[in-house]
Amino acid sequence: MKWLGLILCLSSLLAWAEDRTLSPFEQGNQAFDEGRFAEAWDHYSVQLESGHVSPPLHFNLATAALHNGHLGRAIYHLRIAQTLKPRDSDITQNLQIARDEVHNGTPPKAGTWHRLTGFLNADEWALLAAPLLTGWLLWLALIYWRPEARPKAAVFRPILGVLALALMAVALLAWKSEANNDWGVISSETGVRFGPVEQSPDQFKWFDGTEVQVSRRHQDWFLARDVTGRQGWVHTDVLLTPKG
Repeated sequence: MKWLGLILCLSSLLAWAEDRTLSPFEQGNQAFDEGRFAEAWDHYSVQLESGHVSPPLHFNLATAALHNGHLGRAIYHLRIAQTLKPRDSDITQNLQIARDEVHNGTPPKAGTWHRLTGFLNADEWALLAAPLLTGWLLWLALIYWRPEARPKAAVFRPILGVLALALMAVALLAWKSEANNDWGVISSETGVRFGPVEQSPDQFKWFDGTEVQVSRRHQDWFLARDVTGRQGWVHTDVLLTPKG
């Protein structure tokens, strides 16, 4: 009877494993491994819409987009992945490959603060600052309650405070940089118009993968500018941006 119970238990576990529905992310990985990149993109997009996002999800979306020939989509998701995981060499390499493929495109230069702080994300800067700030505050509390401890390490204490506050300031700057949603990527070749209406004539064209700064929105149009300073209105259908 014991053996019969064990067999029934194993059979139930196997049946459960077979019936278990794969997550959209897992389905996307399966489709990607089998070379069905368009299908992989669809599954990853479902995962993205569910709100369960991660650097691997954005990286896989970008890789599927690259295989499907969509440079703008690839660059958009790689930039998000790089924000979440700034030191990942695969993300950096693929972003460079995608940017090299953009016709007449020039990637934006990183700002001064991003160049100084971009090797860690905001959460990592905060985790680095938190122990120092906590230790400094506890130290201040200690000397408040026990003034006789004030002379101890009197030189080191302000140095610790300055370092802790500086790291916290950098964490806040990194958070502000990550929360900056005034950028976008053109997802297909499009005419850039003088005004935010269909009847407005084109000034010039932006190609798939062109990276731009977005200054404002009017209904279904964004006013954007590329790194050369050219500016105009593009429809929301062709611009991928964290602003939505």
